[in-house]
Amino acid sequence: MEELLKHAESGDANAMYELGMAYQFAKYTDQPDYEKAYYWYNKAAQLKHIEAMTSLADALSLGRGCKRDLEMAHIWYQEVYETARKNR
Repeated sequence: MEELLKHAESGDANAMYELGMAYQFAKYTDQPDYEKAYYWYNKAAQLKHIEAMTSLADALSLGRGCKRDLEMAHIWYQEVYETARKNR
């Protein structure tokens, strides 16, 4: 996990997303840490990582690791759609 964290902290969006997944699904810990997962999904989403944008929107819609915000979830789902459309 240290290597993954190092890459994420250096700005690697894929590492940020993988770290978010690791925290969400307790890959390296006994229990999920949804707040840390949200943090890393958000960082990767800001860099246009499409899977992270989807995971961020999911977290926002469920209030998992953050305050539930359906309006922001909708905005991120829309961003996923627009990004995917541009990348076709």
